Amino acid sequence: MNENKKWKEKLISSSFPLEYLVSKKLAALDVAVENEFSYSREDAGISKDFSIDLNGSYWNEECTYSLSFLIECKQRHEKNKWLFMNDPNTPEFSAHTLGYTLRAIDEFSQIDLPPNATIELDERMAYAVKGVEIDTSNGNVYDNEIKHGVSQLAYSLPDVMISQIAHHLNSHPEDNIPFFFVPILLTTSELFVTHDDFSMDSIREAQEVADIAEKVPYLIMEYQHTPGFGVHRAERFSAFSYLQKSHQIEVVNEIRRKNDEYPFKLPKEILRNLSSQPHMPFNEYFSQIIVCSLQNLDELVREVIIIANNALENSKRLT
Repeated sequence: MNENKKWKEKLISSSFPLEYLVSKKLAALDVAVENEFSYSREDAGISKDFSIDLNGSYWNEECTYSLSFLIECKQRHEKNKWLFMNDPNTPEFSAHTLGYTLRAIDEFSQIDLPPNATIELDERMAYAVKGVEIDTSNGNVYDNEIKHGVSQLAYSLPDVMISQIAHHLNSHPEDNIPFFFVPILLTTSELFVTHDDFSMDSIREAQEVADIAEKVPYLIMEYQHTPGFGVHRAERFSAFSYLQKSHQIEVVNEIRRKNDEYPFKLPKEILRNLSSQPHMPFNEYFSQIIVCSLQNLDELVREVIIIANNALENSKRLT
């Protein structure tokens, strides 16, 4: 009896093989891979466990910083294209903030990173405010997968921050180092960003997606703060309120205070606000997510590592 061959396509579409391929790519770049990063989230009033597909951890040779790649994988078929709306705002009104995509967190350590340590990454990418999938095989247009992937990543970030803060505060003082993290929505689809003259007329005249948009290797996607996310973030940080009372945070807080840090940037105040101010967006931690096509992941990871290395080379230890 011939074996039913449908399982092969079902397996491919499950993203299981894609996760394995991405894991191998990360491992080849000296990034340690953890399958699934779990986090908790309220769902209809009940706390439930969720996860994103991959958490890649990188340390430089001197182990003077840590870097996390949070990756959600989306396997799509070859006729599927992802089209993103270019930010229509002028720069002064855009929500895009340079340096907010690769988060550089030094507030909980004695190492002081230079201002704008990671803006180079943002300067090289298009910034999009919305995205849709176009299935060129049947003409369907939808946005569920993109929205779901972005939401999964965004809701994981409070737990990502908490785990990193807790780890570094509970380490030996000499091992209390800065950390970086970057969320990535990875897809097998090609990515396109609309041209400035994008319109209904240009769509009607187009023969293919490339006629109305520019193909890009990766881009920055806006995640807008919502009341629901604010409550989620505050609840997650409230559950770890003990961090505000640790000896190490007292030490770091005093050192940074003596070095004329702004009061709202002191680590104890940051933790207090993260757990008690659900209306505050904290865009520097939670607002921008990278969307990357599979074939360009290696390039992106290398670029992120270089930028993190450069930030540490220009850092200083506070005393």
